[in-house]
Amino acid sequence: MVIVDDHGVVRAGLRMLIESWPGLTVVGEASNGSEALAVVAHTQPDIIVLDLDLGGESGLDHFLELRAAASAARVLVLTGVRDPELHRQAVRLGAMGLVLCCRPTDHSCPPIWCLPFGLLPNHVPIL
Repeated sequence: MVIVDDHGVVRAGLRMLIESWPGLTVVGEASNGSEALAVVAHTQPDIIVLDLDLGGESGLDHFLELRAAASAARVLVLTGVRDPELHRQAVRLGAMGLVLCCRPTDHSCPPIWCLPFGLLPNHVPIL
């Protein structure tokens, strides 16, 4: 997985959580769109965890380029942005899931872990 978030503490926390599960590995991190494109092109991850708010830029501005750089990768949007239109746009662009950061999750099968196994639908309900 590659984690794309402008907050270093978020990336570190996600890395710890992801790598606590057997068989899951973070192969790269990025804090902005240009870093993300370079990391994704180099590592070819199975999953890209993408924030919608990358400081001064939107993760959606780089969505299609990220998908082109690693065409087999699935994208999970993990964000604190509470804009339903941006959520719908992410899904229309091809996000396999969208998780709001502060929303409680079902720890028995968090969405990040479900993606490689095809357990999430191609669309998500917008809450």
